[in-house]
Amino acid sequence: MLWGFLTFFFFRRDTFARFKQLFEETDVKQDEGKETERRVTTDIRYKEKWGWYSIIYEIANGDLLKFEEVTEIKIYKALTFLAYKQDKFILEKEQSNGTR
Repeated sequence: MLWGFLTFFFFRRDTFARFKQLFEETDVKQDEGKETERRVTTDIRYKEKWGWYSIIYEIANGDLLKFEEVTEIKIYKALTFLAYKQDKFILEKEQSNGTR
């Protein structure tokens, strides 16, 4: 039982580190050594409420009939796809705004 827990713990830690751009909270503020303050935003509430469901939804392109198919995809393949899609979206947004 302990081995299973440790395996999951290390898998989760490594996955979150590898794909931190998908999991990190961007609304964290730190002031010169003071404690970190977390501002609750709609974005944070959304992520906390929907978590993995939103990831499955995104990969399935909103098609409920593809949800089961998406859950069969290997996790790193799915997260790499989402990281790519996120970077592509940010790049296109910057290009459309005229910034680089």
